[in-house]
Amino acid sequence: MNSKSDLRVRQHSDVDYVVKKLKEIYFYFKSLLLHLKSVKILCSAKTFHKKEFILVVKFLLENAKVLKKMVITKPWAMQNPTRNMLRESLRVAQKLLSFPRASPNAVVMFPYQ
Repeated sequence: MNSKSDLRVRQHSDVDYVVKKLKEIYFYFKSLLLHLKSVKILCSAKTFHKKEFILVVKFLLENAKVLKKMVITKPWAMQNPTRNMLRESLRVAQKLLSFPRASPNAVVMFPYQ
């Protein structure tokens, strides 16, 4: 397979690729996850809706044992968001809030800027 084909294969299986990589590096994160108390994630409006971003948030919530606060901010390139943009952001936020948490004290915040 040439590199162009490899790239196409990777693009089509991004979610599987991310999950595989997260599992591979879980061992290294184990110590971090036992001590991680606060996370701030700055993402773009496009990234916020991507499966890879959602999987990373899910992974952290399900594994960070002492997490107290996760703050997810979007640079409001959405200064004048449409109704559809707001609905989609709400849908993703609700999904993120529904994930189980390893820490009973963990809160997830979406500050409005």
